Amino acid sequence: MDTSFYDVIVCGPSLGGLAAAALLGRRGLRVLHVGYEGEPRMLDVSGLEVPSLPFLLPAVETPALARLLRDLSCSQLARRRVAPLSRPLMWRAPEGVFSLLPDLAGQTTQASARFGEEGAAVMDAIQGMAAVSELVEPALASSTGLPPRGFWERREVARLETLLPKRSKEPLAALRPDHPLRGFVRALAAFTTQTGPADVGNVTGSRAFDLARRGYWAFEGGAPGFRALLTDKAGALPVDRRPHVVPIEIVQRRGRAAGVRLRPRDETIGCDAVIWAGPVPGLLGLFGDKALRRLRELPNVLRPVCHHFTQLLLVKREAPFAKPGVTLALQDTARAPLEDNALFFVVGEVGRQVDVIPIWVTCIVASAALESGAAYLTSLQARLRERLGQLWPEFDKHVVKVLPLALSPETQNTRLPALFSAEAPRALDILGLPFETGLPRLFLLGPENLPGLGVEGELAAAFSLAATLGEGHPQRDHLRGAFLPG
Repeated sequence: MDTSFYDVIVCGPSLGGLAAAALLGRRGLRVLHVGYEGEPRMLDVSGLEVPSLPFLLPAVETPALARLLRDLSCSQLARRRVAPLSRPLMWRAPEGVFSLLPDLAGQTTQASARFGEEGAAVMDAIQGMAAVSELVEPALASSTGLPPRGFWERREVARLETLLPKRSKEPLAALRPDHPLRGFVRALAAFTTQTGPADVGNVTGSRAFDLARRGYWAFEGGAPGFRALLTDKAGALPVDRRPHVVPIEIVQRRGRAAGVRLRPRDETIGCDAVIWAGPVPGLLGLFGDKALRRLRELPNVLRPVCHHFTQLLLVKREAPFAKPGVTLALQDTARAPLEDNALFFVVGEVGRQVDVIPIWVTCIVASAALESGAAYLTSLQARLRERLGQLWPEFDKHVVKVLPLALSPETQNTRLPALFSAEAPRALDILGLPFETGLPRLFLLGPENLPGLGVEGELAAAFSLAATLGEGHPQRDHLRGAFLPG
């Protein structure tokens, strides 16, 4: 049957899939990675290479990222390519500007200036969110798998849930129902995770706020640069990456996944396990009518309700708003953070010899609205441009080029990152789909596993699954003596 055989085949472009491939190779398994052409890429815009989408990493000391880099022996290399953003995240509202600061004394001053008599209550909420975040953080560094697998891991997650404050004592519970901080936390979590605005809960909102307050880090080259680091590591390990190869069928034997059929050569590659690192609907397409019931039900458990829509702008360096950092402009906190009501700005930084600065402007659009196609997105772009002019007078005067992304109806589902909603309550409100798909030795790995944690969740899930599949496998240090670029 097989033209060749691998321990694990990873199919798909998700960051978690690439991380899992490298981690499994580090553990000595022979890995094949295919179907990754949908990865974020660099764009050549007016002679300047910039990432197609914004990419913000949590601080390199956070457990999920630190554990990944340490396991791949690239902590020092990564630290040479990352730098903390020079400005804290700013919340821009009609009432004024509020900065998220890691220093509690400085944050108290900000809260008093922005909220007046409510400043003390706001600081209690901020410290409460930090406490919730600290409760969850050890789970991202422990041997407990997230999402949990088996009785013991589910018991640990249940124990963690008992430590979290009850609904009446949640960090934001003491604030009035229409307090603007509630709307800000909901919007921030929706922009920095894969959770729909209506599904942002206590843990998701607290973790998103706490990471933003600690400060984001920028990786050299954005998401393509970070992926290149993992790819370089995988290249020194028993990990094969085949370009322009598309999986068209999951081969089954004796009731388990036993291989993948690939095109254009129509070859079948055997394996011990398959990791699907792409959208769930794409996986269902590989089975046709033969998909198991549990596999067919996965899209109903977690469904995309919104998407991130990003425009890339090049602006003159002297523009007053072209200062590297992150800004969330929220017009009305009582309304859902959709379309031009909430804009997430990421201002990049390039060499001083370049006269322009890249700015990624992201908004959230409902999935149903995207069915209108390019006409809706064109109208949305016009409204975004008008909103930008309201935020910064003479905005158009400083814009050199505007590059809209994902206008094609054929590509919008893959180019617009999805935000998910769960049909039933989720444990910790960060957990989504399990690794298991219902077919033995076929695993799901991507944003849907831990949508409430964003990039951090993808890396945590990748580490958990790699540790499980690599358990008991004799580890060989393939990185010893290898030349690693950078």
